[in-house]
Amino acid sequence: MRYEELLGVYRKIWNNRLLKDEAKTAKELLNEAITRELLDEVTHPRLRTSKEVKFYYAMKRISDSKQSDSEKVELIKHYIKIMEEL
Repeated sequence: MRYEELLGVYRKIWNNRLLKDEAKTAKELLNEAITRELLDEVTHPRLRTSKEVKFYYAMKRISDSKQSDSEKVELIKHYIKIMEEL
């Protein structure tokens, strides 16, 4: 699956996220969005949870979404890749 398609799947599941930057590729936008999600960067520092907890909630949200199974698997694989890098 191409990064543009994977970014589209991400946007469908997390539809409130602003993911616009003309200077960045779809891969860069997706990687940054997932990293911010796992590191809980949009939450006040005193209220942040661990990346493992955020990963669990992301997996739950993806698995509960209405996307196709192949789209879910690809997005989960990408989350795992980013999680391993963190």
